[in-house]
Amino acid sequence: MTYPFDEAGTLAKAGLNLHAVFELAALPEETREALSGACGDMGAYRQLILLGHGGRALWRAMEGQKALLAKRSADPVDAYSEAAVYTYLETSPACAGFQILYPPSSSTVPLIQLGELAGWHHASKFGIGINADWGSWFAYRALVLADSRFAPVARPADASPCDTCTDKPCITACPAAAVTDEAFLAARCFGHRLADGSACAQTCHARLACPVAQVRRYGPEQMRYHYGRSLETLHDYRKRGLV
Repeated sequence: MTYPFDEAGTLAKAGLNLHAVFELAALPEETREALSGACGDMGAYRQLILLGHGGRALWRAMEGQKALLAKRSADPVDAYSEAAVYTYLETSPACAGFQILYPPSSSTVPLIQLGELAGWHHASKFGIGINADWGSWFAYRALVLADSRFAPVARPADASPCDTCTDKPCITACPAAAVTDEAFLAARCFGHRLADGSACAQTCHARLACPVAQVRRYGPEQMRYHYGRSLETLHDYRKRGLV
């Protein structure tokens, strides 16, 4: 017997509104090898659960909790997402046990590869994932190994919305000229963001210019949070000589 995943909408109401459930045995060999390298023996588990947020739902669900979570964790979004996963899986009759692989954000699990398998991720011109439903306004929030019997879930495969975009406003909107037809020039983007007084420190003008799923765009506070976190990471990488 299999159980529908999040049938009552518990996770969706918590803002974790993107779901994918894979049978471990059905994953491509290279994906299983990458997972095994990151977490070791997976013999006790049957399934892999990938969770994400799309749009503003997660930020709205966290309203009133962000200050408290910030006191408890270096990353309140990770803390909130992890707590929501525990609450759901520990009470689900479909799940006999589980192990959260991500967060933490330092995990080496192959999120983008799994996002492609889930039908969430196409590579955009501006260096992050994109799909027709959510544009670039989604993110990976949790990856879980589970001894569970959920019905598999994946988004139907489709083409990248970038393939049918003729104007490509993301290219002309990038102040760093890091977005090109041929490739995303990450080093140029990072250098521009790290410059004093950069207009890209707390946002991405190329991303804002993308016409796909504009209605899903993060609000100003959510944008500042996520880009503030990524800028902290870039500063840390620069201190370590990585950028």
